Amino acid sequence: MMQRDQEESSALRTDDQWTTLAGAVARIAAGHSLSRGAALKVLQQAGISGEVPARGVYFGMRGPLGTDDWRRSQIDPETGALVLDGGLLGRITQVTLATADLDWWLEQRYAAQGKNDTAAGGDLPPSGVRTRAEETAEEKCLAWFAGLPPKPRKSKAIALAEAKTTFGQSLSDSAFSRVWHAEAPKKDWNKPGRPRTKSAPG
Repeated sequence: MMQRDQEESSALRTDDQWTTLAGAVARIAAGHSLSRGAALKVLQQAGISGEVPARGVYFGMRGPLGTDDWRRSQIDPETGALVLDGGLLGRITQVTLATADLDWWLEQRYAAQGKNDTAAGGDLPPSGVRTRAEETAEEKCLAWFAGLPPKPRKSKAIALAEAKTTFGQSLSDSAFSRVWHAEAPKKDWNKPGRPRTKSAPG
C-alpha cells in the first residue's frame, strides 16, 4: 500500500516541479551570492545529502540518482549530465532535481542574509568553496600585483601583508599564493634569498 501511494505521489509531479542542472546552478548562485564554480560544488553536496531527489537517463533508462552517483561524478551543466569518474560508464544525461526539495535544502543550509549580505558563520560556504567576494578580491589583487614596479623587490611576506591591508580578509592566503606564483616570476621576485638593500656609500 505504501509503495502504491509513493508511486501515485510521484506520478502527480509535473516537469514544472523539476529543474535542470543548469537551472539549479543558476538558482544557487543567484540566491546565495556564489560564483558558478561554488554553486556547482554546493549542488553536488545537495545531491550527496540524499535529501534532494534527482533523476537521470542512464543507458537509455530513466531512473532515480543515488548519493554514489553524485559522489563519483563531475557536473557538466552545459550538457545536463553527470560525467562519471573513470569514464568507463560514460555519463548520466538529462539530469533533473526536484525544485521544491532543492529550495528546502538550501533554506536549511543557508541562513537568510541581512541587509549587509552577511551570513552567520555556520552558514558560510564549506571549506574549498569560494564566494564571489573572494574571487573578486583575488582578481583585484592580481591586477594590483601586476601593476607593481619590479624594483624595489618585495619578499612574499611583505607583499602578502600589503595585499591584506589593501583587500582585507576576502583575500585568502591561498588566493595570494596563486597571484604570487603567477606574477612574481615576471618581476624576478621569486628567487631565493632576501631582497637586496642598497648600502650607504662609504
